[in-house]
Amino acid sequence: MTLWPPLYPAILAVVGAGGTDLHVAARWINVVLFGANLLLAAAFLLRGARAPAWMGWLAAAGMLIFTDLITVHGWIWSEPLFIFLGLSSLTLLLEHLRTSDRAAWWGAAALAVAAFMRRFVGAAFVATGAASILLLRTSSSWKARLRDAIAFGLIGGAPMAAWLVRNRLVAGSLTDRTLAFYPLTVAHARQALDTATSWIWPAGVGTDAADWL
Repeated sequence: MTLWPPLYPAILAVVGAGGTDLHVAARWINVVLFGANLLLAAAFLLRGARAPAWMGWLAAAGMLIFTDLITVHGWIWSEPLFIFLGLSSLTLLLEHLRTSDRAAWWGAAALAVAAFMRRFVGAAFVATGAASILLLRTSSSWKARLRDAIAFGLIGGAPMAAWLVRNRLVAGSLTDRTLAFYPLTVAHARQALDTATSWIWPAGVGTDAADWL
């Protein structure tokens, strides 16, 4: 397997090793992750960003009714686990930036690694963590921030680098994907607006809102 990172299939394989039906296992995994992601949305704002209590619970309520979020938790997709890992990493990252707590640093790095090993786009969490430590942490010297930012990036990228080397050796391809440049078009802008409006309006309204493009 080279097209996708290995974390989610590995979890299903471990759960199914005891004879559990994978469809049933995936369903219950996503049920647990749906509840966990609702709570993380609140914790991210309440604990990490120090938002008012009502804002945190409003975020959880919003995630509860977003049709797109319900959809991805209703299928055997990687998004629920990816959302959980990403939100957890960002929450601990905010805690570290606020308190310089080393346990939070390690936790944020480990969860960023896991998110990266779940989806290739998880590289954004690794990059965000490194950049935030370098630019936003104010409780230490720039040398300490630079050292920790580099360490965060190396820890976050090393497992994926090893996986890509494995792919190359085993299958002759890093990801079984072709690198190409896709310029932004009006059609992409319409799709983005349609997707964004569908998060807060009933189905169909988002398409209408994009018609002006």
